[in-house]
Amino acid sequence: MRAAEVQLRSMCCLHRCCISTVTLSSRARRRVRLPAIYQWPETAEEGGLLGYGPSFIEIFRQRARMVAKVLRGAKPSDLPVEQPTKFKLAINLKTAKTIDYAVPTGLTLRADEVIE
Repeated sequence: MRAAEVQLRSMCCLHRCCISTVTLSSRARRRVRLPAIYQWPETAEEGGLLGYGPSFIEIFRQRARMVAKVLRGAKPSDLPVEQPTKFKLAINLKTAKTIDYAVPTGLTLRADEVIE
């Protein structure tokens, strides 16, 4: 179990690196007023206009569970393929305002998270 915790922490570090890259990319897009939609909802918190997909952290937790099963002796070929079951829509209205984009009300109402 200890190895799985180490794996999860290293993956979270990777997550922070990806988010910082998105932040730099988002700043450049705002300068040219270009809307950006990302695969991870966490990217909307970092300045992206919209993020739709499974939570980045949940994906890594799922991977850590799989690694833990392998470390306990399970054969990787015997493990079922797991896919995310919950998807999240996050919209950053600050970014929309910065690039002068009017987000449709219907989309805002369907969002799981709205950053104002």
